[in-house]
Amino acid sequence: MSRGSITSIQVISALRSSFRNTHYVIVVVLREKKFYENKLPYNIEKNIRLYEELPGITIMKQSVAVITRGGQNTTMACMISGTPILGFPGDSAEADFNLRGISNKGAGINCKLEDLGNLPVLVKEITQRKYHDNTEILGEKIKALGGAQTTIRLIEKIL
Repeated sequence: MSRGSITSIQVISALRSSFRNTHYVIVVVLREKKFYENKLPYNIEKNIRLYEELPGITIMKQSVAVITRGGQNTTMACMISGTPILGFPGDSAEADFNLRGISNKGAGINCKLEDLGNLPVLVKEITQRKYHDNTEILGEKIKALGGAQTTIRLIEKIL
């Protein structure tokens, strides 16, 4: 999770209470190099592992969803990999803009801080096939236009 009004501790706490001892494997990417005194990567539960960087796009492609602040890089990577988004933009205007667009296209859900307590319900929703299909459609359009860099240049020209 990137910086914003939602902290890593809040997200990790919500993930632990929602998914501890479930069949889900949770990968959390932090900006920090340590979680308390533990160097990353580090397991906080048997099924929840913390990383400093995403350990490859392959993991994203195998994921049922990505929980993110909604920054440009992660949003584009999700679309290109066909992975729906549960987005928590916090107070970031850029992330909110990205996530509103993704949500309007049915490729993700733009969430509020208080939604962290409803992660199991949100994951059940985002794992519906329609979100994956819509994300793949957007990803194919982005690739056909030349990928994320070309898309960013087009957005810059428009704005």
